[in-house]
Amino acid sequence: MYADDLLIFGEASRANAVCLSNCLNLFCSLSGLHVNASKSSILFSNNAPEKLDIYEALGRVQFLKFTISNTIAYWIRGSIIPKSCCATINKLCSRFLFHTNLLERKLHLIAWSKVTLPKLYGGLGIPSIEALYYGVLCSIIGRFYNSQNLLTNWYKAKFISPWKPAIPGASNFWKKICTTAILIKDSISFFVSLDSDFSFLWDPWLNRDIIANHFNFAACYDFTVKDLLSNGNWDLPTFFPNSLADAILNTDIKETSSILWNGSPSWAFKFFIEQFHAHLPKVDWSVSIWHKNHALKYACFSWMEVLGKFKTVDNLLIRGIQVPHLCSFCNSFAENHNHLFFGCDFSFNILKFILPKVNCFLLRPTLAQVLKFFNNSNSFTCLEKDFCCFSVSCILYHLWRERNSRRFSDLRTNSIRLICNISTAIRFKISRWKNKENLLQRFTVILSVYAVLLGLMAFGEFWFWFLFFFRPGKIILVIEAGFSLQSNLWRQINNLTMMTGPDPSFRAMEGSSGNLAHSWRVFVLAGGSAKAFCICGQPEQPPSSGCFFD
Repeated sequence: MYADDLLIFGEASRANAVCLSNCLNLFCSLSGLHVNASKSSILFSNNAPEKLDIYEALGRVQFLKFTISNTIAYWIRGSIIPKSCCATINKLCSRFLFHTNLLERKLHLIAWSKVTLPKLYGGLGIPSIEALYYGVLCSIIGRFYNSQNLLTNWYKAKFISPWKPAIPGASNFWKKICTTAILIKDSISFFVSLDSDFSFLWDPWLNRDIIANHFNFAACYDFTVKDLLSNGNWDLPTFFPNSLADAILNTDIKETSSILWNGSPSWAFKFFIEQFHAHLPKVDWSVSIWHKNHALKYACFSWMEVLGKFKTVDNLLIRGIQVPHLCSFCNSFAENHNHLFFGCDFSFNILKFILPKVNCFLLRPTLAQVLKFFNNSNSFTCLEKDFCCFSVSCILYHLWRERNSRRFSDLRTNSIRLICNISTAIRFKISRWKNKENLLQRFTVILSVYAVLLGLMAFGEFWFWFLFFFRPGKIILVIEAGFSLQSNLWRQINNLTMMTGPDPSFRAMEGSSGNLAHSWRVFVLAGGSAKAFCICGQPEQPPSSGCFFD
């Protein structure tokens, strides 16, 4: 016997594998169809726990955008959802997106009407019910003329044209179609041919205008346009006004009749959604956040920050919620969006360490200014602009998580380790990009990162671990140490040779001879005790003095 190929999806666990095996064996015993082991295979997902966490957070956006929206679009094709039901759906979707809990009432700062805007207009791209109605009705009007089916034939026989005033007994759904047709009249154009069955009086086939609105004809003259054509030419009645006859005679006769949307034969749903929001102003930062290579996880946080809708201290105080007002990074200034991103020394140092190009700012920039700077730069290609904007979004995401960790869990990560986490996230994302080698050569950002954890070494005096970061022309060695820097063991670590740094608090230490012909630069980043050493890639003579620390 022959059976179609079968795909079985299940949890990657031993118990589930046993259960599936028993089910297949039972099926074989009852049907006589046996599994061909030589033509079967098992595929295991390579999803890591980190990926699963990402998908759990991002899945809500995708679920709303595709599953819920498509389900609503299916139902509104033939019915009208009551306004109270629409309000309930919007409320549940908003709670699900921001809190995952549909029952509890929690604070969220972004209105659902803002979320449902297209990305080009400052929203998240989830279509609203009103926009779905508009798009569905536009598509029905397009099929009314561009396709022949039972529904359109019935509509034409009963109502003649969506631009004709609805009769008293018309359904509410048809009345909404007529209302939408009036709104889109200037966006469509008719091509007349020998077989055009457009309504002469009510369809706007003549220069996008409705003849019945300007000339009084009896109902018996509501014929089709093709009735005015004979042998490929216009054959007009003599009682037509001269102005109307001249306009008709100047209308070209095409080979095929069709109705176009803004001059295009494509009636795509996305065009209808864009037309629905065309009266709104576009935002200039959308291309920097929602670029071709954006990561939805990081882009959503950048979107919230640009809108100023993070639950920062200033936003909470406005709503009467009393919280500690100092920044969790510097503990010196009041917290707000502009200070966190990137007015604070902690956040700006991380930004300029990963993207040194931002050093050109005379004053501390905001997120919108940083994104605009990279997007308008003439020295970057499109891929490089996408990389810079993606890196900024990634930095913002990790900074916000670190802020919440310090404020609510009293857990602190020093800037060195935070840079490691950000660099790892960037490397993971761009590993799937095309031409990623060009990015490695173009930027001095830490792109290829790996960590070597030497572990806790019980030598009585110290423990340490190393992190190596490789970038074009440079190697960064980060040593996080918990030992006496004056000990002999410190001087013997890999026989490193270092130059005295600009900070006067450091003093030179003798006795360390180096075997690397590179120059060393040492600096300390805010937020932790870790020390970072940067090895420049150009060989030169080792310095005369050795290690230095206070």
